[in-house]
Amino acid sequence: MNRSKRVFPFQRFRGPAILVLAAVLLGCPAPPSLPDLAEVPHPDLANVEPAARQQIEERKEALERALGRGEAPPLVNAFGDLGETYQAYGLTGAADVSYANAQTLEPEGFSWPYLRGVVAQEGGDFPAAVGHFERALELRSQSAQARARLGEILLAQGDAEGAADQFRRIADEGGFGAASAYGLGRAAASMGDPEAAVGHFQDALDRQPGAGAVRHPMGLALAQLGRTEEAESYLGGRSAAGEVTFPDPLVDRVRGLAVSSGVLLRRGNQALMAGRLDEAADLFAKGVEVNPENVELRLNLALTHVRNEKIDDALEVLRAAAELEPDNPRVQHDLGAAYRTKGRFDLAAEALGRATELQPDYTSAHFNLANVMVALGRWDDVATSADRTLELDPADGRARYLAAMARHQQGDSAAAAARLRRLVADEPDNLVAREGLGTVLEALGQRSQAVAAFADGLALDLDPEARVSWLDKTARIAWRYNRRDEALGHWREITELRPDSSSAFTDYANALQLAGQRAEARTHFATAIELDPSNVTARLSEASLLILEGDFQSAKNRLEAAHAQAPQDAAVVHTLARLLATCPVANLRDGERAFDLARQAYALESTLERAETVAMALAEMGKFEEAIRFQRGLVRQAQAQGDQRLLQGLVRHLRMYENRQPVRATVQ
Repeated sequence: MNRSKRVFPFQRFRGPAILVLAAVLLGCPAPPSLPDLAEVPHPDLANVEPAARQQIEERKEALERALGRGEAPPLVNAFGDLGETYQAYGLTGAADVSYANAQTLEPEGFSWPYLRGVVAQEGGDFPAAVGHFERALELRSQSAQARARLGEILLAQGDAEGAADQFRRIADEGGFGAASAYGLGRAAASMGDPEAAVGHFQDALDRQPGAGAVRHPMGLALAQLGRTEEAESYLGGRSAAGEVTFPDPLVDRVRGLAVSSGVLLRRGNQALMAGRLDEAADLFAKGVEVNPENVELRLNLALTHVRNEKIDDALEVLRAAAELEPDNPRVQHDLGAAYRTKGRFDLAAEALGRATELQPDYTSAHFNLANVMVALGRWDDVATSADRTLELDPADGRARYLAAMARHQQGDSAAAAARLRRLVADEPDNLVAREGLGTVLEALGQRSQAVAAFADGLALDLDPEARVSWLDKTARIAWRYNRRDEALGHWREITELRPDSSSAFTDYANALQLAGQRAEARTHFATAIELDPSNVTARLSEASLLILEGDFQSAKNRLEAAHAQAPQDAAVVHTLARLLATCPVANLRDGERAFDLARQAYALESTLERAETVAMALAEMGKFEEAIRFQRGLVRQAQAQGDQRLLQGLVRHLRMYENRQPVRATVQ
């Protein structure tokens, strides 16, 4: 297997920094007016990428020229430039000594203690960082950047009060509101005030909604306040994604210096882990420009595109990577995964199959191949890939589920049920396995056990969203087997959990109507419409219920309102057309409008039922001969389809038209 050669931008120099005269630094005559400076531990550049090596050498040569002139101002800039270059490539020891020399030459310069503080902070030397940032603030007390960083370090050292003081001072600085609120929130939490912490965290999220790093401490603070459901919604996400950011021109300038693919890869990975996807993509893309043969950069760039939902861009990058290293199993795996996301299952199967050939123990490739085979309906191959996944990782619950469902699809539902029972026993919270078990038991005709497979899941400690979904699934299977009281109870609980959900009340009302509880159904339809006046489904269902009860005027009013909301909704248009054509109340009928609406409904959704309403409208207008010809055509179509129930109704209405009788709705 061919892999891109990794080129490291530098090797760390681990020798001590020794105080010597500037002349000792580069072998130049020592200007007597300069103070003692520290020796910069220049690294070996043998393995540094050419562009980075050239950049460092140019900065070293500039320092040599400045030393030759023996003037402090040029030396300050030369040491500073060299320090920034070393810092850009992660050479923190050399960077700190370079900054220290610049600081010695320019004691009043703000940049040097500030950048030394950043180097110490990123290296975990918090005491040194505190000293550097405090010096920076002595020189520039209004520096929000220094205060933000000092506040972070004080928090890490357990000084919550000191940190809070720093964060309060930057609250009104442009671009620092989120950082201030985030810091104040953590300080408040540390000092035992979760209520204040929640307020600050919410402020931070309002200012930077993408700052996912705030979500975990927010969840913890909410949990302390007993607001469990809210806490779970914050603790369930990826807390590391999306750092709180603030403007930092000095650090941005340093980071922008790097032209090494290795550094760009490292920085891109940091941005990716922090959820800064656009920044990560930009860094990886720059790395590819520097080193086009670095496949790792391309893979990470593709991953970033996938997370950014730019699948076409990811595929372009992965195809290029595959040309560079066609025998790289990870390239083939990621290419297959991207094709799968795009719905190109044939190409996904080819790439993932290639990955498993190149690396037979590639567990993820076997599992993803099994999923692709599900999409292709190739259940024998699903079983093969799922079984191979389980050979490599016997505890993989997802693969166990696929292996079981493959047996079900192959006709061995009993074996599938046995596998799924063991999986549910091992993983009680695995709702996918429970649903699969219920489906398989239903196929085996074990109806009570199928319902129980779903009902048992309601005993789990589910989050509110999961419980609502599971209640609905349990209600539906209970309803199918005429356990209507159970089903209605589940749908009622959904309305209690989601009192603001118009769709929840619509579902419950529909079930009540089918159960014959019409008065209660009307109440819940009204609630659904009140919650969401644009809920056409609720309006249509309520109108249908009113028609059944003979309240045709109210039904017409509801249908007219629904038609105004959704003039292109086929069901609404058709129901209104049929009411206007068949209503027993003479002054509510309108044959001509019914005819126009019925033709519109048929154009929107061409079914025999829609077409029959056209004949009903013709009969209402007294055009019986046209209605008869039209209806006979529908009868022939129903005969061809073999739909006896529909055929009987069509024939009955045909006889009415032949007897010059229009169709009239009946109250049930």
